[in-house]
Amino acid sequence: MYMDINTLDQYEESAIKVIADLFRSHGVECLEESGILVFQKETITVDIRLFDRSSQTELKILQLDVRVKIGINCDIIESVAGFGDNYEIATKRALENFTYNSFHVIFSAFYTSSSSSSEVKKYNCTIGDKPFEVTMSNIGVRGKLPESFPTNWLDQFEEILQKQNLDEGIHWVRLFYAQQDNKMTTCEVLLDNDVWGDVLAHTTKLNWPKSENFFSVRVFMVLTSGTDIRRIAALIGGTAEYENVYENLKAYGLSDLGIEKAYSMIPEAFGRAFIESIGSGKFNSEAIIINDANEQFNIDLHKEAYYMQAFKLAQHIIQEGIDTNGKTLVMMSAALNAFDQALKAGEKPEDIDCSKFSLTFNIPLYKGNKISKYNTTNNTEIEKKKNFWKFWK
Repeated sequence: MYMDINTLDQYEESAIKVIADLFRSHGVECLEESGILVFQKETITVDIRLFDRSSQTELKILQLDVRVKIGINCDIIESVAGFGDNYEIATKRALENFTYNSFHVIFSAFYTSSSSSSEVKKYNCTIGDKPFEVTMSNIGVRGKLPESFPTNWLDQFEEILQKQNLDEGIHWVRLFYAQQDNKMTTCEVLLDNDVWGDVLAHTTKLNWPKSENFFSVRVFMVLTSGTDIRRIAALIGGTAEYENVYENLKAYGLSDLGIEKAYSMIPEAFGRAFIESIGSGKFNSEAIIINDANEQFNIDLHKEAYYMQAFKLAQHIIQEGIDTNGKTLVMMSAALNAFDQALKAGEKPEDIDCSKFSLTFNIPLYKGNKISKYNTTNNTEIEKKKNFWKFWK
């Protein structure tokens, strides 16, 4: 007999409170809103789902999925199981498995700058041609290990990882291996929640220990390299006020100039992607940057990494359904403001020629090669409410 939906909801409510207390015990504040943990400082949310996987009445099996939303369209989903004579014990053991196998990696990767922990291994390595920081869990074990349990398979797995080509940004990897009667029963490798087929093919051939008894091993790791546009976009969209954004992006590791460019160009990309998605034509890629010395730079947005990565991300999530942070970014854009002004002036959406819009960014720290003094005698008023802004003329 499976658990009814109301009872399942009750166990989910108790489980999310346990996870909230787990973060708080490590000095991280969070709010609980409708079953979702909101980490305002980190601009991260955590929610859970419980699934009843019991197949026989004498043993209760629950699957606990913990989703950590660290960026726009960037959700880490860690799935663990709990077994017991009743659902309370099964829930408790699932939470214990999450705590041991996953929590400390997530905490170390996104909530603290400390690299000292007995629960994780943190190191730098090259994966493909890019430098990555790796945060890896201890080996999670179920069942009875053989008396001699070499771990050279983990070294071999890390060598396989280092030969892969990964995009810059945030990735997460889960390795799970189980065997019984000296034979492999399960081997799973996930990259960003999906089966990593190329690596899985090599992983099944590793020098795995053998035993007549059942045992399984599990390793979870987060890989970070450079900047991740999904995380940056969430940090901007989660709190549109520049002062808060500056602190968050500075903590993330962006330079002052990088913060100015990201805060300027990422919302613009989202706004333009949204307007183009409703069939109102395409924007031109020309733009102007004015710095604090009133120097003018002509740029091509299609050559700006922040803009192009954000535009592609926005196109993708608009098709799937844009979230709150994404909507905030759209609303922050000069593109939407200009489009809205045209609609208020009586123009129809299909008649607005977006290609004729011109765009100027005020980025105080910007430096470049092509420089001309900006004509400050024109009639355009620059918005000064934020450290930098942009306007249409």
